[in-house]
Amino acid sequence: MFCDDIMNFLFLKGKEKYLNTIKKRLQIHGTVYVDEKSKKKSYMPSFVTNHGLQKPEDFHVLLRKSKVSVFK
Repeated sequence: MFCDDIMNFLFLKGKEKYLNTIKKRLQIHGTVYVDEKSKKKSYMPSFVTNHGLQKPEDFHVLLRKSKVSVFK
């Protein structure tokens, strides 16, 4: 595993029940880097809209549009 794969796995590991509860009421968006060229399995759930790695300015725009923010 590469470092980004490990971080994605550690961030999402054990959070399936939590995320499933949230998705019943809200859309879930994330900003997690996923190497699309890699053939490795992504740990990102299919119901999460992933915006990928963002520049700080773009990330702040997304945050301003959000209704609820959950940080690890």
